[in-house]
Amino acid sequence: MLARSARLSGVDVHAFVVTSNHLHAVVSARDGALSTFMQHFLGNVARKLGPLVSWRGPFWERRFAAEPILDAEAQERRLRYVLSHGAKEGLVRSPRHWPGLSCLRQLLNGAAERFPFFHWARRWRGGKLVTGGSKRLDPRWAEEETLTLSPLPAWRELPFEERRRRVETMIGDIEAESREKFRTVVGAEAIRRQHAHDGPATVKRSPEPLCHASSRDAVVEYKRAYQRFASWFREASERFLAGETSVEFPPRAFRPYSWVAAGP
Repeated sequence: MLARSARLSGVDVHAFVVTSNHLHAVVSARDGALSTFMQHFLGNVARKLGPLVSWRGPFWERRFAAEPILDAEAQERRLRYVLSHGAKEGLVRSPRHWPGLSCLRQLLNGAAERFPFFHWARRWRGGKLVTGGSKRLDPRWAEEETLTLSPLPAWRELPFEERRRRVETMIGDIEAESREKFRTVVGAEAIRRQHAHDGPATVKRSPEPLCHASSRDAVVEYKRAYQRFASWFREASERFLAGETSVEFPPRAFRPYSWVAAGP
């Protein structure tokens, strides 16, 4: 679904990791594409995986959170953060051992990954299931999707070997921190044996950052720019909803929806 959603929405995927109960991704999205991408991705993951694990109720606890990454150093920090999952919690000793879906292999070999996408609409003909149609993962419903990672914008001009060397350095640092922090780890096999409905005893709750940057000045300036944007949008929205349809909205803003009254 990640590969399919990225292709359909035109989003560039730089890094990702899927953990036991959430996921992280570093992506570049053009105007309006991020919401389309996440809606398609998360919605279809819920529809595909939910039935396979007999899930009841909402699959995702809340809507996705997205924070802009403002500079090159912050991009590298976010990449390291994504790669550290599993090791930083004491679940596995190294990101190389994480049994879930991760971008690490692609970052190290530079190759595209191909996956089967199961097109469940093909299970039905004339409103009825075809013979054997109850088998959701039947190869007859599969079509190939390709996921190609794009280099971080800050690394776009670097040759592949240099990008790989930097990733290897990150992995080495993460492994060293894991050895220092945890005497033992849970291990990949124990993680695989967990039931899909199992949950942690406690869940970390912390406010989402407004953005990611390498300096406090950059964060302060972004916050001021965001406040100016929000103030301009609120004023324009009030005037627009009051009937002033020619009012100017800030760049990249979406106008509020206005209902059209039915005629007599």
